[in-house]
Amino acid sequence: MVCLRDALAQIFHSSVTQNANKSLLPKEGGCEPKMEDKNILLIVDDNPFTATTVKQLIEKRSSEKPDEILLAVSPAQAEKQLQNHLVTAVLCDYDLGHRVPTGNVLIQKWRQEYPTIKSAFVYTGADTKDIPKTQGVDAIFSKASMTQEMTNLDSSKRAKTE
Repeated sequence: MVCLRDALAQIFHSSVTQNANKSLLPKEGGCEPKMEDKNILLIVDDNPFTATTVKQLIEKRSSEKPDEILLAVSPAQAEKQLQNHLVTAVLCDYDLGHRVPTGNVLIQKWRQEYPTIKSAFVYTGADTKDIPKTQGVDAIFSKASMTQEMTNLDSSKRAKTE
């Protein structure tokens, strides 16, 4: 079973050596593709408080961090972020509200439309066994285990410095 900490480490270990994305944006004064070296994580959750909390957990308690973390509280906002940024990873809530496609369905769609997405994860407040893993979803995490994992990581960091 993959844990969030290991997944983040795998994705964001080295933004320059591990994840150089080719952009179709022209270089200044030329037509050659520009290399974009930033690792950008998009967090999608219909609850702004949860999205912000997950962002803060990653920023404060993860040893491996993306260069930038974007937030979206709806699929429409996520689409705008994906259109405007070279997102390399997506962390998406499974249940984004009534009459909205589930996170795993959206990830499947986005990975087809946005080839810069190298990794995509779903998280949920429900039992992860109840969530179908669709094509394009690398792992499914429970919100409780994500929070516990980040708290444990923070505790182990403090113990090493004492």
